[in-house]
Amino acid sequence: LTNHQKRDNILLLVEALLQEIAIEKSTTKRLKTLQSIAEKLTGTSHSHGNLTQRLYLAIKRLSELNYNARWEAHPETPKIILGNCPYSSIIHNHPEICLIDKYLIEGLLTTTVAQETKLSRDDRGYSSCLFNIGR
Repeated sequence: LTNHQKRDNILLLVEALLQEIAIEKSTTKRLKTLQSIAEKLTGTSHSHGNLTQRLYLAIKRLSELNYNARWEAHPETPKIILGNCPYSSIIHNHPEICLIDKYLIEGLLTTTVAQETKLSRDDRGYSSCLFNIGR
């Protein structure tokens, strides 16, 4: 069989793993696990350079991870826009994935971020997530 014809249980496994994380009684441990997952996704260190340089490197990595990412300069703070949610098939049952996205961006930029919108639709009907970059 070709790879296209083979079936796998990846989605089922991911669902089970996320359910296991979600039932963890300690909020601190649950958040540390999500942060650890994000750290594994960041790849090589992006902690060097000024914020603009780190933004370009972060967008490159996020695009490699299929987020269709871009950043925009705004008077109050730069913003990262994720034009694709690579976890859209499970995000509604597992909103904690947004925390992984937040921790991933923070790890790439070495600064805090806050999620402003989640899968909001623009005038053209495209959905995106928006993160404000802290100072």
